[in-house]
Amino acid sequence: MAAGGDVNGDGFADILVNTGSGSYLYLGGPRGPSTLPFNVSAPAGENNQFGGAVAGAGDIDGDGYDDVIVGSPYSNSYVGSAYLYMGTAKGPGPAIAVINAGVPDQLFGQTVY
Repeated sequence: MAAGGDVNGDGFADILVNTGSGSYLYLGGPRGPSTLPFNVSAPAGENNQFGGAVAGAGDIDGDGYDDVIVGSPYSNSYVGSAYLYMGTAKGPGPAIAVINAGVPDQLFGQTVY
């Protein structure tokens, strides 16, 4: 679980939760977090360890919406990856950046901050 910042720019903090097989964002509101999570979808081809680590990334592009990063340590034969999701008024958009070290068996993305 991690603080997601304010992904949709509504002035309320959001909460990221990982399950080891997916990631979910609960949007904050005046009465607390939403009861239905926003599914932070795994990119095509990802395996069941997508979302093993989640973190708020701040406002990477300066558009007023906080962004989130999701790790996938077992992707690409254990090279691992981290995916950046940009915040929007409706919640996180699709993954726009894939980051990995390109080194086999490194489990990149096992931890993200």
